[in-house]
Amino acid sequence: CYRVIADRFVAQDDKDWFEKALKLVAEEECGSQIATSMHAEPYLVDFLRDAPEITGEEGEDADLEAPKVYELISSYEALS
Repeated sequence: CYRVIADRFVAQDDKDWFEKALKLVAEEECGSQIATSMHAEPYLVDFLRDAPEITGEEGEDADLEAPKVYELISSYEALS
């Protein structure tokens, strides 16, 4: 939800409201354990995977770019 909705908010009050509402709904629907284990603001990145290795057997239309797989990280510091 954060990736789609919360990054569109421009005011911190709106972001705070969304986070509170999201935790409330998660607790009501899934229980308090889920709500307490939610990250404050998840970071999703798509640059952690390497491009496929070139073997020489690829066709002309082979896609040799790194796959765009979004992965959750705990913080930006975890990347360094």
